[in-house]
Amino acid sequence: MLNQFTFIGNITREPDGKQITDEWFISEFGVAVNHGKNKDGTQKDPSYFNVTTYGNTAMFCQSHLSKGSKVCVSGSIKITKYQKKDGTEGVSVDVSAKSVDGCDSKNDAAKSV
Repeated sequence: MLNQFTFIGNITREPDGKQITDEWFISEFGVAVNHGKNKDGTQKDPSYFNVTTYGNTAMFCQSHLSKGSKVCVSGSIKITKYQKKDGTEGVSVDVSAKSVDGCDSKNDAAKSV
């Protein structure tokens, strides 16, 4: 079964990089995707995604991207239900990114990995 998900959005929190082993690096961050406006002119609610990157892609994200950066993310998606502290059900949408492209003009020097 194919699990490929590609989207464009803005980073909501600074990429958090971690050196797992001498040769393995990961970076985690959030991305919000805006959906435009309703017919009455009010902003539609955005969708939020938790993104995890690995290796060279993680190092690119850590060194070239920051909160607010516009990115195009491509990878596999996993949706998990969980119980919130208030007892209601929440949903976590996690993306294991295979590639991340910087879409801001300030990222032109190092566009993607």
